[in-house]
Amino acid sequence: MSEVNEFVPVVMQSSGKKDHQIAGLVFNQESFDELFRLIFQHERAVVIKAIHAVETVLETKPYLLEAHKPQLLSLLRSGDHKELKGHLPYLLSLLIFTTEEMEEVWHVLTFWVKNPNETKRVRVNALQALHDLRSQAPGYEDDYRDTLLFAAKDAALQTRAGKLNDN
Repeated sequence: MSEVNEFVPVVMQSSGKKDHQIAGLVFNQESFDELFRLIFQHERAVVIKAIHAVETVLETKPYLLEAHKPQLLSLLRSGDHKELKGHLPYLLSLLIFTTEEMEEVWHVLTFWVKNPNETKRVRVNALQALHDLRSQAPGYEDDYRDTLLFAAKDAALQTRAGKLNDN
């Protein structure tokens, strides 16, 4: 798979069940990198299918994402690629961050949770990501509890907050 375009037909033919077939084509960092590049395509349909395939690959090979941390942090800072925003919290939750990076990630995810202008999906996924990142962010435990209390009072977030509060 030397050309990114070789993934495009496979990704475009994929549906949820076929994401696992795409995952089978990703056997090393280079092939994952080719698939990952598709999430920056200009065609929305390609982006959406590619991000689902990327997430499927990461279920068994999360280490492949580490090389893309700078790109994901850049996405976090940018308003571009709106179709990726709902997936970004999950991807971020798979990474290990420096103290400075964690501060930025934590701040943005908390803002998304509390921002009623964000979609429900973005808010719920950001809350889940904060929960998943807690082990890396012991200094943010009070902030996490405050965010969880906020979410428990917000109709869009109550169900997820209840599930996370039980953990």
